[in-house]
Amino acid sequence: MVDSYVTLACEQGVVQIDRQKENVVLATEKAYAYPRNLLQRVMHGIPAGAYRDAIRHFVDCCLTGAQPLITVESSRDVTAVLEAAHESSRSGPASRWTCDDGSRKAAAHRRPHHRDRAGRADRRAFGEPAGTTDLASLRLWVAKTKKNEALWPAAPADDVALAAADLLRTAPPDVTGAGLGRSVRYGFHYLRWLEPAVRAWARTGDESYARSFEDLFTSWYERRDGLVGEWPGLDLIWYSLGTWSRAAMLLPALDSLMPLSDECWGQVLATIVGGARWAYDEHDAFRHGNWQLVSATQLMHVGAVYPRLAEANQWVERGRARLVEHLEQDFSADGGHFERSPGYHHMCLTATTLAVAVDQRYLHTGLGDHPKVVAMQEWLRELTTSAGWVPAPQDSGVVWNEPHRGEDSVLLAESGYAVLRAHDDVRVVVNCGPYVQHELESHSHRAVLDFVMDGWGRPLLWEAGGPPDYDVPDYQSWFQSARGHNTVVVDGQDVGADRDAVVETFVESPEATVLAAGRRGGNGVVHRRRFVLVRTDPAYLVVRDEIEGGGQYDLLLHAPRPWHDWRAGDVRVWVADAEDATVTFSEGRSRIPDPLTRTADFGPLHTLTVSRPRGEFLTVIVPAAAGTWAFSAAGDEVRVVHPYGDGHRHAVRSRPPPRGDVS
Repeated sequence: MVDSYVTLACEQGVVQIDRQKENVVLATEKAYAYPRNLLQRVMHGIPAGAYRDAIRHFVDCCLTGAQPLITVESSRDVTAVLEAAHESSRSGPASRWTCDDGSRKAAAHRRPHHRDRAGRADRRAFGEPAGTTDLASLRLWVAKTKKNEALWPAAPADDVALAAADLLRTAPPDVTGAGLGRSVRYGFHYLRWLEPAVRAWARTGDESYARSFEDLFTSWYERRDGLVGEWPGLDLIWYSLGTWSRAAMLLPALDSLMPLSDECWGQVLATIVGGARWAYDEHDAFRHGNWQLVSATQLMHVGAVYPRLAEANQWVERGRARLVEHLEQDFSADGGHFERSPGYHHMCLTATTLAVAVDQRYLHTGLGDHPKVVAMQEWLRELTTSAGWVPAPQDSGVVWNEPHRGEDSVLLAESGYAVLRAHDDVRVVVNCGPYVQHELESHSHRAVLDFVMDGWGRPLLWEAGGPPDYDVPDYQSWFQSARGHNTVVVDGQDVGADRDAVVETFVESPEATVLAAGRRGGNGVVHRRRFVLVRTDPAYLVVRDEIEGGGQYDLLLHAPRPWHDWRAGDVRVWVADAEDATVTFSEGRSRIPDPLTRTADFGPLHTLTVSRPRGEFLTVIVPAAAGTWAFSAAGDEVRVVHPYGDGHRHAVRSRPPPRGDVS
């Protein structure tokens, strides 16, 4: 961030930043003007620019405990350089400045100095064992002395993986990841695209797959050091998710006895050891987030599989310490991960399960006895359908789990979800939790009090969920936006990060489950939403929305099936006073779970929008509306007549009822 004019006259060139050249020139009858847009600007009443970005980053770090992108040591170094420049201007000759020990240590910590610390230093990494003089002899020594196998080796290739392995031979990718999106390119350097070659060799024994792996890995290894990513302060190769993912794939690959040359074997080992060294140095203190947790589990894994490495014990101790801190500080009492994404929760659960298995087999410290290990499993189980899939709120893919058909509704209060269950395998999952900040981009979506409905293992009302990747053009405008969710959008605006969702009532009886919640935004919008899920046969849902603080209100309902005459497949919707509203239809996209194949490919998501200038909606949603149904409302009372008897009557109140009253 710069104030006005900056000129850096360096030994081999000059850098200039001119505040009067910000790409906007305003010519009037009085003068030329250069409106500020880099430092500070206001768009539609919202401050933006470098000033606002810097302040927001500082506030986010205070709220989340994240480390600032610019460290204290770096700021001290910049100040020292400026002071040296002033001293030089006063004294005449160049002023030389050398950082003190603390700053030098911090600067070394920021450099990816682990790239070559394995490689040539393999023997030293193992304490220079007797009789080893080069990579070939070291490889023989490791093969003879290594007792601990890596856990979770890749399974032999199925037909899909075999086809992917063949494609690596016939149409190999650019190992630099050039041309990929900003976030996708980081994921590319996880190297999971190499795994099909390992699996194909395991299935067929065909050494051409091993040669394909070696050619591509060696090319990547030789070119990785010059690669630069686009995320500020985040090295493209040496960062937590990269070192974690590569170790998870490469550790078992080395154990597979795949016929690699000594040179490639050394490069793979160098990547594993260098990554562990980087992770050890990087994670010297607790930081919230999935990336540190998973990195810590592989730090344990590498140290346990190669206990003869000189640093192995340090890696195990630090990895376990960080993991325990995450279990205690990143997981709520109900077992949910603080980022509130089932996908990232599942990633952390999988990594923790691996660490527990490593501990049980090699370390014997009782890690699996930690109560959060069971709690995080139970949290995911509560969200799992009878068909084995988990809804995808926030930035999440569809997670597959063991099928679970619960009987009772449950409020996961600490993590901010409610699961309402009817007796006929009909569920409603409500998002009633906070927006969670992130060091780079938040995985929380800009909606709250939104919900999904499923029945008999199928999604009935659905939401956008997580994107294919974080570089897609509609990531912000659809997937993260409120308009991709089953909610009420006020004046076309998303819910802000300052939302405060509060559950006021959660009560269940054999006849119905009631959830009443509200949220207040910093823009003055107040939204109260009340759900009544009738649990008896036939099950149906009544939703009352009351919103203040806007001028235009859009009720959005999304379904995997197209809408025709207030129906989407078997789902029937009734909105009170719909004749006074404007009804429109549109289409987005989402992952749709298929229980038969246990996949969730992207497909169309069909949107019904009911718009009106007053913030009141009374909605009835019937998951299986066969036959003739009739609906009416008078005040707070909704009457539903269905073809399965004399009808069912109950009242929906704007305010929470007395505890235990679910009429």
